[in-house]
Amino acid sequence: MKKSLFYQHALDAAQQENCCIEEIFKKVKALGFDGLECEYSLFSADPAAFKAKLDEAELEVANIDYYVDFGHVIDEASLEKFLEDAVTVGAKKVLVIPGFIHNKEDWDHDVAEMVKGLNIFCDMAEKKGIQLTLEDYDLSISPVSTAGGLRHFMDNVPKIGFTYDTGNFMVNGESELEAFELLKDRLMHFHLKDRTTAPINEGDEEYTAIDGNKYYPCPVGSGVVDTDESIRRVIAEGYDDYVTVEHFGSMKQLDFLKADIAYFKGKI
Repeated sequence: MKKSLFYQHALDAAQQENCCIEEIFKKVKALGFDGLECEYSLFSADPAAFKAKLDEAELEVANIDYYVDFGHVIDEASLEKFLEDAVTVGAKKVLVIPGFIHNKEDWDHDVAEMVKGLNIFCDMAEKKGIQLTLEDYDLSISPVSTAGGLRHFMDNVPKIGFTYDTGNFMVNGESELEAFELLKDRLMHFHLKDRTTAPINEGDEEYTAIDGNKYYPCPVGSGVVDTDESIRRVIAEGYDDYVTVEHFGSMKQLDFLKADIAYFKGKI
């Protein structure tokens, strides 16, 4: 598998290490990372310039994360512009966050609208050679925060894929391994996220799960998530594309990334 990190982790590392982003790109490339997963708003102002920076560092765009609000509006012109920018940076996969639902009485209506929007978007993306996916987003106001919610979209959006995020199902009290078995037939992308029950560094971001338990970012393989078994099952499904490490909120991103690479040795 090829290895990627979130662009936001690189930006955080540049600030934490008091250096430029180009220097961080060189460091992560030297560590053994092949690409970046990028949230669209972070490069949408000038996709060509962003691509040039990545090319200089010999890094690829592993995936783009794209927030929309299909529960309320389907703006095909904006979707088309996004897809053009995705092609510009060389993306082949896009993780769509289809919207959030703040009022429970709107749930069925908004989910139906999201299904409609995703089907339209999938058809548009297919023409550009881009695969769209959904992940287990770790907010209860997201209709894809649970395995059952994701399965509903998989069953009603035939062209959508599944991004397996190992650290998000637990936020709703679900087993990531059981969820994987329910959704593995649509596996298209892989986020390897671990969580720990105590902060590693002062200032590491705290996240409270639905059961009240508190979790913190950590390097993969050092927390409470069974990352070894997740990797084994993903490989058993024949997946051999990018694995993106994830630890938003870490105060020591570069140290975490070094630990991630050490963890991967002999595993992928």
